[in-house]
Amino acid sequence: MNQLQFREENFYYTTGWSDAMAAAGAAAIPQINIAADASFKCYYYTLSVRQGAANAEVLVANWAGTVQISESQVGKTLFNIAAPAVSIAGDGQLTYALAPPRIYAANTTVIVTFTSNVVTRTQCCLTMHGAKLYRL
Repeated sequence: MNQLQFREENFYYTTGWSDAMAAAGAAAIPQINIAADASFKCYYYTLSVRQGAANAEVLVANWAGTVQISESQVGKTLFNIAAPAVSIAGDGQLTYALAPPRIYAANTTVIVTFTSNVVTRTQCCLTMHGAKLYRL
């Protein structure tokens, strides 16, 4: 039986810091564009959150906001509803490993929706840790 073979190269995609959310219920919706050269195998996500006035932010562990991830190419979401951040990115002390890893097709857009539950100015940055998959 012939199986497709791939070469994996470590790679990371990130949203960068989101737009600031300054009210409970406020949302920021950054996007990650998966490059056309290879699909991406995501092993785990990490989430960094900072809160406070501009240029005086502090990093926050155990952020209680919610996250939803969707893919433009297949039109589906990762969760049936937006989930607490710790459900996808761990508690700020350990990462959350995906079992099995999630494959994002080449040339797709990953849409990340962060929703804050506090009135403090908040910014989020989601990083997807994984590997680009190149066909041999």
